[in-house]
Order: sequence, then C-alpha cells, then structure tokens
Amino acid sequence: MGAWTTDDAGEVKANFTLPFALERITYLYNTPLQFFLLAYHPEEGWGSVIADTKSLSKISLSLSSHQQSSLKVQDCFGEPLKGLRGRLAAVQLPNASSLIPLPSFLFASATDSTGKVTLPVPRSGKVLWEWSKNVPWGLKITASRLWIDAGSHQTVQFHRRTIQVVGQLIDAQTKKPLVGECVTLSVGEALAMIPLLPFCAKTDEEGQFFFETKPFVNPIIRLLLMLPDGRSITLWDATAGKQSQGFAFKQHLFLHQCQRWFIKDIALNPPTVQVVGKVVDEQGKPVPYAFVGGVCLKVSQRPAKASPFRALGMDCKGSKWEISEAGDFKAIGREWLYLFAYTFTNQQGRFQLKLRAGTWELTAIRTSPPHRPIQRIPANAIFLWPMRISSFPAMRKVTRVVLNLTDGAAVNVTLKLSGWDYIDWFVPTQR
Repeated sequence: MGAWTTDDAGEVKANFTLPFALERITYLYNTPLQFFLLAYHPEEGWGSVIADTKSLSKISLSLSSHQQSSLKVQDCFGEPLKGLRGRLAAVQLPNASSLIPLPSFLFASATDSTGKVTLPVPRSGKVLWEWSKNVPWGLKITASRLWIDAGSHQTVQFHRRTIQVVGQLIDAQTKKPLVGECVTLSVGEALAMIPLLPFCAKTDEEGQFFFETKPFVNPIIRLLLMLPDGRSITLWDATAGKQSQGFAFKQHLFLHQCQRWFIKDIALNPPTVQVVGKVVDEQGKPVPYAFVGGVCLKVSQRPAKASPFRALGMDCKGSKWEISEAGDFKAIGREWLYLFAYTFTNQQGRFQLKLRAGTWELTAIRTSPPHRPIQRIPANAIFLWPMRISSFPAMRKVTRVVLNLTDGAAVNVTLKLSGWDYIDWFVPTQR
C-alpha cells in the first residue's frame, strides 16, 4: 500500500486510497479488511502488527532488536569481491501470510573489502536478498536471490566463467613501463561461429594490461596473446593436444573452470612513429571520443631478437602451467607479423597514435551504434577488435587510409568516420 517515515515524535500520519477492485470485493462479500503494518529502525529493530479499519488510526508498534546476519561472496579462486551491490527485496515473518516487499531505496547495501555484507534480519524471520544487475554473470546465474535466516552467516562461491590475463610491458633498453600499448587476447570457444574472438586492452601508467573476457558458455579450446611488436604467444591450445612447451593435457577447459595468467616484464622496443590527426563526420565536423584503430599490413623490417619471459597460468581447480617465450622472430616472415594499435579522439576530435615503421591501415569507428550519440569509453574498458570480426558486407561502410611510415617520421592525417561500424566494448566487473 505504501511506505512512510515517522516524525520526531515517532508518529506517522498518512492518507491512502484503497484500490477500486478491493473496495468492490469488500462491499459485495461484506468482508472486513485487515492491514499488515511493518516497522523498521536501523538501531531499534523490527516490529509488526495486524490491524483492521477501526484500529488502524490508533496503532502502537513496539520494536524488538534484530539479529545480525551476514553474506560473504567469493569467486572460485577463494578471493573476496568488494563493492557488489544488492538489496533486501522482501521479508517473511511468522505472523504474515505472505511475503512483504520492501522499498528498494531503504535496504540497499554493498560488500566490503572482505566480500561481506551485514544484514538486519528480524528475529524468527528471514529476508530475501537480491543482487543488482551489475554483479558478475556467474554470481547472477548461481545465486541471484538468496534467503537469509536470522543470525545466519552464509558464504557464496561462484564461477566467473572468464579468462583473466595480467601482464606488464617494459622498454627493452630503459626497462621503463610502456604506456598506451595495445595488447590482444584471442579466445577460441568450442562450437563458436568466430574461430578466435579478440579482446583488446591498453597498458596503463605502469605498463600493465588486464584482460577479463566475457563469460563463456562452451569450453575454451585456445588462448592466443598478441603483443604490439607482432609476437603471438599460445597460452592454451586444446586442438594440438599439448601446451607449447610439451605439457600434455587430456581435456578441454570445462565450463566450471576459470583461468588466470600472470606475465611480468615483457620487454620490447617502443614505437618510433608519431601520427597525429583528427576524425570528422560526413559533414566535416570533428567527432569527439571516436575510436581510431590501426593495423600494420607489412612491417619495414624484421624485429631484432626480444628478451625472453615466462607466463604462469592456473585454473580454479588448482592446476598450474608455465610457458617460456624465447622472443625469436626468425621463424616469422615480415608479411605474417600482425601489428596493431588504437586510441580515441579527445573532445575536439583530435588524436595521437604511436606506431612502428611499416605500411599501416587506419580507420575511425564509432563507439556506439549510429542511432546513439558517441560516448566516451572508460579507461579500463575491454573491447572486441573490430578489424577481425566479419559482418555483412552490405552493412559496412568503412573508410580506410593507408600510410607508409618510416622510423622517426611525424605524420598528420584526417580520417572520415565510418558510417556503420562500431566497436563492442564492456567494463570488467572487478579487477
């Protein structure tokens, strides 16, 4: 019927109108109405009473202290998740014949640094906890709604069903972090229409990159990490029947398993070409926050031998792997090196992009569908690389610019926004 707040004297004065259908039923069947009133105070606790129309105007409610209950959330690696929001959606009491819905604005809360949320539950009752839409997909599937009894302490574990990769890029000469470099994680899912689905991310101020893929329904059969200098590192390959360093495994990555990879100090030579420019629409107006992507069609020369590094992997069942990368480019021809880079225009529609020498193809793409305004993408967003995803040719209207770049060059270019293409991006739930 409604929700009200008491005044300084602890009183409530409210008027409400009964639904017409309820009035008709009461009149036709001569049925007296009964009202269930529920009261709550953060310090004093809960109280409830059943009243009829005669006693409704002079009700007195006494509150009794609630029992503290808690709910703790962990992922399948046993790590707590901070900042997951939810609310008490309903309460069930012995003297109530049905569930009592609660106002959404009053009982919203979030998990703390230990992954725990404390809930006030009435004595001899229980509450229904409901997660918000922004919690990880695995948690919504496993336990989107939970009954919490008075004085109980529950722990919920769930599978993310994702792949996480954390790494760091450094300058091969100075050993300083490389900022703004683009790294791609290509994921092969069994029975998928696209053989390898590429997820892209950029390094931050410390040279670190972080991937968390979207949740997968089918087993993962291949993981391929692609570095800015053209190297491709196979982290997982179930199709070959063995890991790249001879580690044999007998099964795919099943649905209940999640993987994490850690890679430190990937040394490579920084880009030497500076490309600046702007992105305009069909009317020649600057386009703010547009995506500018570049793919190297052919490098000018084969890179020198890079420093080796190790990749450490693990799944939520306790299995661990180690892969060593020697950094040898001899077996890779210049035409097979896949280099890529991206950036976004600023509010004035201008951009800066650092590239390595070679023949590059640049494209400007929307960050949202054409019928929506272009929006600024968060710094920690991960998105699907648009150049590697096929779509219907009739729906594509892509404007490309090809540049031949040499070491130390500075180039100014104007790109026209492509009419139909836009990038698919998302923000990881928690790093």
